[in-house]
This record gives sequence, C-alpha cells and structure tokens, in this order.
Amino acid sequence: MPRIEQSPLPQRKSKNVIWSVDPERKLLFIELRGGVSDYDLLKDIPQIWKDYPDIVWFNVIVDVMEDRGSGNWTWGALQQIAKEWKEVEQFRNPDKRVAILTDNYWITQLVNRAFGFLFRGERFRCFEDQEAATAWAACAPVDAAD
Repeated sequence: MPRIEQSPLPQRKSKNVIWSVDPERKLLFIELRGGVSDYDLLKDIPQIWKDYPDIVWFNVIVDVMEDRGSGNWTWGALQQIAKEWKEVEQFRNPDKRVAILTDNYWITQLVNRAFGFLFRGERFRCFEDQEAATAWAACAPVDAAD
C-alpha cells in the first residue's frame, strides 16, 4: 500500500509516537509504531495538545499499521486520554472525525464498539487505505456524508 507523504509539515517524534500537522487541511496525523505502551500514550498524545492548542479544530488520522499488536497499552490509558481530551476540547468541535488506519481485526472491533463511548460526539471509522482515510477525515465535518 503506497504511503502518502505529508511534507512539508511540522513533525514531532518520540520513540513510538510520530505526529505531524497539516494546517491547510486542518488534519493531524499520528503514527503509532510497534511497542506503544500506556506510558507512551499518556505522555505523547497530551503533548500534542500542549504543543499545538488549535488541534481541537483538526480532524485526525491515526496510523496503527506498524503496531502489529506488539503494543502494551490498556483500556485504562485510553480512558485517561479520553478524560484529558474532554477537558481540552470542551465540546467545541463535536463533529470531529477520527480515521483509524489499520488492518487489525481487533483494533477495528475496539474502534467500532468502544471509541464512540469514550470520545462522545466524535466520529470514528477504520480504513485499510491511507488515501481513503485521509479523504474521509479531510471532509468538512458539517453536512458531510459518510
């Protein structure tokens, strides 16, 4: 599957979490690499909000294709991130779109069954193709058809 280049975009990188921002299209790209832990998620994801406060207005593409189930993150970490995100977002962008790029059945099930519960008001969808994920996330959230 060909990867879409997101340059020239500001990029931040930690050991297992890489993120970049496309301010023109108002998109945040997050890549989770193999071995992502609760520590990585709880340290790196909130740092995005601190480094780029306007991120609340951006839709998101999360690429977990490289994780391959080797991560050591838990439901508790996702709950903590959701709690912190609610405090940051304050329902200012309730139609935010989050595209998850994965071919992992279990991640798809988690997204389909749980993410809407954790992140109320946001719309989640899984994709195996980055172009399709980016096109869906880049759509204007208001009056945009799924």
